[in-house]
Amino acid sequence: GEMVRGAACFGVGTVLTFLSAELDDARAGITCFLLGRAIYGCGCALATHAAPAYIAEMAPACYRGACVSSKEALIVVGMLFGYAAGYATRDRPLGWREAYAVALPISCVYLAGVLGLPRSGRWLALRGKRKEAARAYGLLYERREDAGRVLGDILADIAAEGRGDDGR
Repeated sequence: GEMVRGAACFGVGTVLTFLSAELDDARAGITCFLLGRAIYGCGCALATHAAPAYIAEMAPACYRGACVSSKEALIVVGMLFGYAAGYATRDRPLGWREAYAVALPISCVYLAGVLGLPRSGRWLALRGKRKEAARAYGLLYERREDAGRVLGDILADIAAEGRGDDGR
């Protein structure tokens, strides 16, 4: 949910920013631009918050560090693309629009990728959807026993939280 909303904010914010130069009224154009950048920024915040949480809940422990590091590396690559697009369009009238527009296909790829992910097994288990949670973990673990063990640990944690047991 949160990553999908983040990807949608990236796309909507990019489109509003791009379209802001099309408006004849300068005040409306600036308002559209600022609104677009604010929505885009919300997308950044949502993605920055949700991705590590999802990785922590779903990735096998041996891959979590690599997954988080890869996410951070992709953020830096995205920033590099942004700077490169700005540099490449610096001499063109309204080139800034083209530089911002580069984010639209990237946001579409991000949205498609997020939509292809299974829901978090912990999130499903918290809602009593054990079969769906087992299926989600089954996609990530080669051995059914490992997926079952992870889900069992999560269900035990949920039961302990429901009893007020802090595990000590």
